[in-house]
Amino acid sequence: MRPGRYALPSFALAIVMAAVISAEGAQAGEPLAVVARMEASYAQVRDYTATFLKRERVEGVLRDQEVMQLKYQKPFRVYLRWLTGPKEGREVLYVGGANGDRLLVYDPSGIQRFFTLLMSPRDARAMRESRHPITEIGIGKLIELIAGNARRAWARGELRLIDHGAGEEGGRPVWRYEGILPDDPTKGYFCARLGLAIDRESGLPVRAQIYESDGSLVGDYTYKDLRVNPGLAPQEFDPANPAYQFPRMRLTLSG
Repeated sequence: MRPGRYALPSFALAIVMAAVISAEGAQAGEPLAVVARMEASYAQVRDYTATFLKRERVEGVLRDQEVMQLKYQKPFRVYLRWLTGPKEGREVLYVGGANGDRLLVYDPSGIQRFFTLLMSPRDARAMRESRHPITEIGIGKLIELIAGNARRAWARGELRLIDHGAGEEGGRPVWRYEGILPDDPTKGYFCARLGLAIDRESGLPVRAQIYESDGSLVGDYTYKDLRVNPGLAPQEFDPANPAYQFPRMRLTLSG
């Protein structure tokens, strides 16, 4: 299959699957049809690249937006490089099951710039800066989170979906939806309201805005300049890649 912005044969298959799912939407319920279409589209994805924009509320404080270069490959390989702000130049590489199942981190500031730091994805130092560990990053994990909550809420009659129709996100045509869940944290849902933009060509979610029951923003995640199935080489997830800065000296952090 020839790499490109989108792998057309796979995407065509996803469209056929989505059409079948849409035809069943009257029985399954429109929210579940939307979920199923995203899952069908993501099933055709092998890898992707994007500019990842993240803004989160961490320990009660809404942090500044972070802008990162993102490379992802199934089953779970992630490379991140911060492009702006105080973390500019930081690199993180995670390959599931490799390096003792630890993150590789390069931080260009201070004495730590001389080492590649190895740490658990849930290390307290990493979690002080994020609501989620790197093992929960990516479009697939976002779809899983939405799908699990949507199916549970729909079965209980506790989900309402508002279709805001066609729009644009990052210069790309999208469909916009708003999911409303019970205004009750004890229900156990991941949010009370979700704003979702789904790319009309790839069928994948490219922006998710998550709100708490009091209306405050919890997280805003955008996948800009998304390229699906570019055919990423193994070198893209190798710390020895000459385009990366990971020092040869390594320091393993506990905690």
